[in-house]
Amino acid sequence: MKTPVCSRCKRPLSDPYSIAVGMGPECRGGAAKSGVKFPKARWRVSRGRVVFDGLEKAGPLTVNTEGGRQKAERAADEKREIVLRVKRGGRKPNEAVGLLMDYMREKDSPMPRSWCEEFVQKVWKEEA
Repeated sequence: MKTPVCSRCKRPLSDPYSIAVGMGPECRGGAAKSGVKFPKARWRVSRGRVVFDGLEKAGPLTVNTEGGRQKAERAADEKREIVLRVKRGGRKPNEAVGLLMDYMREKDSPMPRSWCEEFVQKVWKEEA
């Protein structure tokens, strides 16, 4: 029999609830922050032990797309504001690229310099 693995990170799963939903606790925590709703576990006592008894009939996993969309829009606005502050300050686009890369690193989503340069150029042209 094949060992069950997490659908996000591909690490082996051993907890019955994790196996049932297809995701380990760390990845579930990250997914929950993005708006994914997981079904609740049912437990029962059998021969003096607590045993996993399946999932509540809450339907399939759902994603709160509105919350994720708002979060993405807020992050895009923050990035745009970084670039605009540099431009309003009369500084050069390269400074905006550096600040944007620092911002992305702080948010644990580092992007390549080429992506940051393209983003800065796009915002710079839009505000011309």
